[in-house]
Amino acid sequence: MLSKAVTEYNRFVLSANYRRFSSKPFILKRIFNTVDTSTTAFRVAKYDPSTALTGHKPVYANEDIAEYNVTNLNNGFTVLTESQVFPGSIHMGFLIDVGTRDENQETSGSLLALKNTYLKTLKHTNETINYGMIQMSGGSMQMDYDQERTYFRGHCIEYDTVDMFQMMVDLALEPRSVLAANVARSKNHKTHDLYKHLAKYDPFAET
Repeated sequence: MLSKAVTEYNRFVLSANYRRFSSKPFILKRIFNTVDTSTTAFRVAKYDPSTALTGHKPVYANEDIAEYNVTNLNNGFTVLTESQVFPGSIHMGFLIDVGTRDENQETSGSLLALKNTYLKTLKHTNETINYGMIQMSGGSMQMDYDQERTYFRGHCIEYDTVDMFQMMVDLALEPRSVLAANVARSKNHKTHDLYKHLAKYDPFAET
């Protein structure tokens, strides 16, 4: 417990401070709202943002023109690359000259089956690894198809480009297991129900 002398001393100090501040109205407000006018932040903030700063020389970036290169590989693949002219994500795609026009009565629904299970690879990776890689890369990966073409596409930050590209090649070219085929058949039968379910969580599903 504090002694009576200490308590009386604290009461005296508080009383003196109260009398000192109360004799000068708004002094606390002036103390706590003091702005250092010598700082660069104050000098910049006080100017009208619609007018240019005096003596300020902005730095302009040169508008670079993208360069395109086409490389034909011995295995039949054609690689098209575009140079990056502005910092951002790396975009990649894998275009295959196969569409629904190539399906017959026996293979009808194959591309839909591949789309419903496009992460279920077998040889080098699996669905869990692929899903985790996409999440860790800060990007995305998806598959689309039409009557003429099948297209795998995705994007990621520059650091994960090699891994994401390798995964995209695996998604497009690796064989599928019997389990993946059974999952695909089940999803094919429930395609419309699955779409309606996922559309609840996608505000752009109907656009």
